[in-house]
Amino acid sequence: MSGEVLERSAGAIHADAGSLARAAATAGGVHVALVADRSVDEWHRAVEAAGTSPPSRSILVRVDETVRGGAVAASPVSGGRPIGGGVVVGAAEAPLSDPAEYLETVLADLGADLDAGGTVVVDDVGALVPDDADVDSVVSEFVDATRAAGVELHVALTAGGDSAPDHDSATDGSRAIGENETHEDHVYGGSDAVEPPAVGDAPAAALSTLSRRLAPVDDDAERLLTERLIAHLRRSDPTNFGYLRHHWREARRGLTAVEMTYPQSKQIHASIPDPETTPRTLGAALQGLVTLGTLDVWGDTVAANRYDLTRYDPGRVDAIGSALDAV
Repeated sequence: MSGEVLERSAGAIHADAGSLARAAATAGGVHVALVADRSVDEWHRAVEAAGTSPPSRSILVRVDETVRGGAVAASPVSGGRPIGGGVVVGAAEAPLSDPAEYLETVLADLGADLDAGGTVVVDDVGALVPDDADVDSVVSEFVDATRAAGVELHVALTAGGDSAPDHDSATDGSRAIGENETHEDHVYGGSDAVEPPAVGDAPAAALSTLSRRLAPVDDDAERLLTERLIAHLRRSDPTNFGYLRHHWREARRGLTAVEMTYPQSKQIHASIPDPETTPRTLGAALQGLVTLGTLDVWGDTVAANRYDLTRYDPGRVDAIGSALDAV
């Protein structure tokens, strides 16, 4: 299957705050900013400096772990502090207990002002998502809230980010066999199922979900996003990192050749002429692509995963493959 790229939401992933501010200034309309890496004053000045036509109305929310109590429950549209020029500032506790619900409340309070469109900006997605949350669901619902309201979502790749481990630690995915692990599971990367992100790794896991819904705004954002996600996979799942590094071309051939929309790894494997992989090693490589936000899993199943090829972007696989070849 050639790959039908997922219909993406309006907006983009940005490499830095400058690009993020330019997007908000260019879009105009109503502007909602959830900022954690800087103060609302700094963000307001950045947007004003980035364009000649600032947003018609701005709701600027400082997302801060030091905020407690009622600031979270109140919508900044009605409960915030007006500072003039159509700008209202507010605060919310980080991480938000339900980011999508909070955003839906804010957007609903804006009412007819949204008819002219606008933007929602997040400068650090990790500040929105609790470590123990179902990151995929939380982020997907947040994206859906912006899409339903007809506004663009723009997200920055945070300055902290993920760093790759030293080359001496699992550059090829090798590791010791676990106490309760069979030799087959060790060699083939375990069962064909996607593991949840590690607790404490919410920012990288959130970027994985976002990358299936938002496109990088430019080459710099594409490069940085790819580096972040590869570092996340390499650290959190060195086995699947190793299989993907060695077999990403064969995985791409199988995804292109298979004629099913929701195939299992064994069906993708069967479509590859003279494969070097087994169904299980190919499944491990495909799991890697899921973690990197390039491939999605269809529905909930107790059996082997079915991969959703309507959410498959072959161009992203090529970008990831080039980055893996350079590791």
